[in-house]
Amino acid sequence: IQTLFTAPYGFSGLLVPDPIFWMYMIYLTLISAVFATSVYFYAATKMGSHKASAFTFLVPISAVVLSWVFLGEVPEISTLCGGVLSVGAVYLIQQSA
Repeated sequence: IQTLFTAPYGFSGLLVPDPIFWMYMIYLTLISAVFATSVYFYAATKMGSHKASAFTFLVPISAVVLSWVFLGEVPEISTLCGGVLSVGAVYLIQQSA
């Protein structure tokens, strides 16, 4: 996929990422993949997979809140409406289960 985005600019730097690139890759792997997956499976053992999986709807909402707090990005009205729908979906799933 990276090739599609870098092809117009040449292939010179395609296979030689700098150390910052690897630092970001390790950070993203450890935090988002390992930690998040561990928390999900722990919650699935305690709550059951049908209830724990409903909380994956809250991932985009946490991304919006964290980008607002740390990056100063102001959410659009459509984003807020989507967040309300996601929270409502989690609530309905939790009530029916």
